[in-house]
Amino acid sequence: MEPFAAELGLTFPILMDMEGTITDQFEVMFFPTTYLLDEDGVIIERIVLPLNEQLLADKIK
Repeated sequence: MEPFAAELGLTFPILMDMEGTITDQFEVMFFPTTYLLDEDGVIIERIVLPLNEQLLADKIK
């Protein structure tokens, strides 16, 4: 994961769910899965497909 993060210039922490605890809690069935949260941290949408910049921009509007 570190080479991938470095290649993309990612500076935020990347956590690995080695035991599958979070995967189970959030019912992730497919990868990639992206969750959109509101200002209060409440999940407002789950996107189960590769997310590109345009799709993300459309969802944020």
